[in-house]
Amino acid sequence: MNKKTITVFTSLLLLQLLGAQFSIAFAQGTLTPPGPPAPTMISLGQIEPRTPISSAPFIITQSGSYYLTTNLTVTGGSGNTNGISINANSVTLDLNGFKISSTTPSAAGYGIEIGASVSVTNVTIFNGYVFSGVTDNGAGTYSGSGFACGIAYLVNARNVHVHEVSVTGCLIDGIYLPINSSTTVVNCSVNEVGSYGIFADSVTRSTASGCGADGIIADSASDCVGSGAEAGVYGNGPLNNCYGSSLAGTGIYGNGNVNNCEGITVSGFGIQCSASVFNSVGYSSGNGTAINGYLVGNCYGSCPSGSGAGIVCYMVNNSYGLSHDGSGISASDLAFSSYGSSYSGYGITAYVANFCEGVNGSGYSISATYANYSY
Repeated sequence: MNKKTITVFTSLLLLQLLGAQFSIAFAQGTLTPPGPPAPTMISLGQIEPRTPISSAPFIITQSGSYYLTTNLTVTGGSGNTNGISINANSVTLDLNGFKISSTTPSAAGYGIEIGASVSVTNVTIFNGYVFSGVTDNGAGTYSGSGFACGIAYLVNARNVHVHEVSVTGCLIDGIYLPINSSTTVVNCSVNEVGSYGIFADSVTRSTASGCGADGIIADSASDCVGSGAEAGVYGNGPLNNCYGSSLAGTGIYGNGNVNNCEGITVSGFGIQCSASVFNSVGYSSGNGTAINGYLVGNCYGSCPSGSGAGIVCYMVNNSYGLSHDGSGISASDLAFSSYGSSYSGYGITAYVANFCEGVNGSGYSISATYANYSY
C-alpha cells in the first residue's frame, strides 16, 4: 500500500469515529427543562413544628415546642396573672430574646409557672427575660407591681432546665425549681427579689444579687456569684469557683467541699463549711469569722476589725489567718505550716502547731499543747 493510499484510509477512519461521537451526543435529547425549579429542602415546620405565642396569659396543655413572637405583658389584676403556664410534659419554650412582664398593681402570679395544676417533667426554658417592677425599699422590704415569682413550679416538676434567662424585680423568688429533681440553671441572672434568687439542683455560670434570702441555693454550684441577706451562695454539695456576699449572714455556705471560692460578710461568716475548704478567701469586716471549716488548706481568712477570727477549723494547712481582737487561726487539732496574726488576740491557737508562725501585738503569738518547729 503506497503512502497516498495510507493517508486516505486514515482520514476515512477518523471521520467515521468522529461521526460516531456526534451521533451519541445528539442522542441525549432536548436540553429544555420540563418546568421551573421546585424546592427540595424540608421546611423548619417539618423539622420541628413550633407553636407561636403572641399574647399573655397563655396556657400550654400539649407537649411540643413553643416560641415567643413578641414581648408579652400581663396587665389584669384579677384572673390568671401568670405570663405563661406550663401544664404538659416534654415542653420546650424559646423566649426568642423577648420579655415577659407584668403591670399587675399588687405583685402576683408567675412570669412562667411550671406545673400549675399537674406534675410535669422534661421542660426546657431559654433565651429571654422576665421583668416586673418590685424593688427593695430598704431594710429588706420589697414592694411594687409585677410578678410574685419569675420562673417557679407549683405542684411538682422534674427534669427542668432553664438557661440564658434574666429575671428582675419579683416579690418572692427569681428562679425557683425543686431540689432532688434533676433541675439545672445555666447562664442565668436574677436581680432584686424578695426571697431566693436561684434555687435548683445544679447552678452554673449564673448570678443573683439583691436577694432577701439566699442569693443562690443548690445541691452544687460552680462559677457563680450571689448576694443575699442570708447567704450569698449556699450549697448542699460542692461549691467551686463561686463568690458570695452577705451583710449579716454567710458569704459562702457549704455542706460539701468548698474550692477556689471567696466569701465576704460584715458580721456573719465569710465562708462556713462543714467539710473542706481549699484555695479560698474569706473576709469579715465586723465581728464575724472569715473562714470556718473542718479542714482548711491553702486559704486566707481576714477579720481586720472587731473580735471575729481569721480561720476557725479542726485542722489547717498552709494558710494565713488575720484578726484584730480574736484569733488569727484557731484549730482544735492541728495547725501545720500556717501563719496567724492578731493585734490583741492569739496569733495561732491549736492542739498541735507544726512549722507555724504566730504574730501578736499584746498577747500570745502561739498557744498550743505541742508546738514543733514553730516561731
